[in-house]
Amino acid sequence: MENMHEILDYIETSKDRSMLATVIHVEGSAYRKEGASMLVTADGNQVGVMSAGCLEEDIMARFEHVWHHGADVYEYDMRSDDPFSWGVNNSGCNGVVTVLLEPLTEKLQSELLHVKAELMNGHAIQVMKLIQKDDVQTVYQSTSNDHFGELSLLKQAVDVPIRSGMWQEMFVHRYEPKPRLFLFGANVDARPVASFAAASGFDVIVTDWRSGLCQDHYFPHATKFIIGFPKETIPTISFRPTDYVVVMTHHFHYDRDIVISLQDLSLRYLGVLGSKKRTRRLLGTSVIPPTITTPLGLSIGAEGPEQIAISVVAQLIEEEQKGDDRRSLWDTQSASI
Repeated sequence: MENMHEILDYIETSKDRSMLATVIHVEGSAYRKEGASMLVTADGNQVGVMSAGCLEEDIMARFEHVWHHGADVYEYDMRSDDPFSWGVNNSGCNGVVTVLLEPLTEKLQSELLHVKAELMNGHAIQVMKLIQKDDVQTVYQSTSNDHFGELSLLKQAVDVPIRSGMWQEMFVHRYEPKPRLFLFGANVDARPVASFAAASGFDVIVTDWRSGLCQDHYFPHATKFIIGFPKETIPTISFRPTDYVVVMTHHFHYDRDIVISLQDLSLRYLGVLGSKKRTRRLLGTSVIPPTITTPLGLSIGAEGPEQIAISVVAQLIEEEQKGDDRRSLWDTQSASI
């Protein structure tokens, strides 16, 4: 998933001189796709990854040049067997990766913090960069219809493709809010699910009626706890079509309350722990709707809380990576632009 969320968290509190690296084009195979980002600082700190170690050292070596002379674009040809090509030999990726390096100026930092605020409010952001020698102009468009940056670029944005990548001299990418995972149930086996999901880029919200189980030391990576019985808490939650829900309270009646309440909502994923037979009993029907995944997780023969958690989170990642058809944000511009 996106490194940008981690980068945005870092720049919100850091005062270090920093440089943003972004993959803007890939030919052939590579470790990361277009839109992958990494932040490096003057003292060598790194937030995010661009490759499996093939590019990072060279990118860091260019920090001072970019900081003093402005944005630049570098092409890394990993097909070459020449050890003097740019310092990486036989990386095995067999692709060409083009990377945009930008100094984190006050202006860029301010724009990125605006991006962070939009993402935290559940809005996606489409970004377009017009890349010319020593100069990058950027415009941002949110699903909230907020637009900022170089607004004059909006006039050129109508025909830009939705997929990430280069279009003539323009780079286009869409940043999505962190996918939210509502984890109903705070038993021992829910803890590794929360941990693995958070490490995989999900915003984890744990909800249970037992306050003694909803504790930071049990779920150190949870964003939020919602404490109460399902019939009390579910009406207070504004679910989104991009949300994931995992039901694993191990309490039949509460699981039934949750599943019946959520089965008709538009959700990205609704998974129920247990067998299909148990889920049919929960629903009181012989047919399980296709919107419900049961049993949870990929079929890998998992046993024990940790292995089962791996299978569950792997299934969530698989669903997230499927993506969906998203229309361009540029056609939602205000008529006044």
